Amino acid sequence: MRHTTLWMTTALIFSGSNVLAQDPGDRVESYVDQRGDRIEQRLDRQGDRIDQGLDRVGTTTDRRLDRKGRKADRRIDRRQRQNRTRPERRNPSS
Repeated sequence: MRHTTLWMTTALIFSGSNVLAQDPGDRVESYVDQRGDRIEQRLDRQGDRIDQGLDRVGTTTDRRLDRKGRKADRRIDRRQRQNRTRPERRNPSS
């Protein structure tokens, strides 16, 4: 027990002295780097969420356009069938 307490005290003294020996500018730089990394990670996550949202909107829009295109195709087909089945009109002016 005595040996463990002595070792822990020595470790605390040395680790504390390292912190005190560290240049204040280095500590500020380290803090700023860590903060910058956290901000960058947050922005990456936000960007990923935005990308996912845009992908969903794009997919929804594609589906909507596909449906409209299919409706338009059916409408055109229907008109063409009707034109083929109608009797030809004679020109009354001739």
